[in-house]
Amino acid sequence: MREPIIFSDYYSPSEVGTLYDAIQIIAPVNPKNNVGKLYTALQADDIADGALDAGDAIDSALAAPTKGLTINYWRKVFGPSFDA
Repeated sequence: MREPIIFSDYYSPSEVGTLYDAIQIIAPVNPKNNVGKLYTALQADDIADGALDAGDAIDSALAAPTKGLTINYWRKVFGPSFDA
């Protein structure tokens, strides 16, 4: 999340211009809207760590030998109220 995230479906990336925000996630349809501007670098690190943890839990859920273990891994992703 240290590199700008810019979508080019509806505008040219050159329309974004220079930004100085720590986190730069430009809206898919509005090159002037940095939806990540309120995030701090620490929050971005937390988001990235959470995404990696979720990915690990998903991989584990796919390889789990029982339904009970699979559900426990999915609960790490979706929360304790997840039920199958």
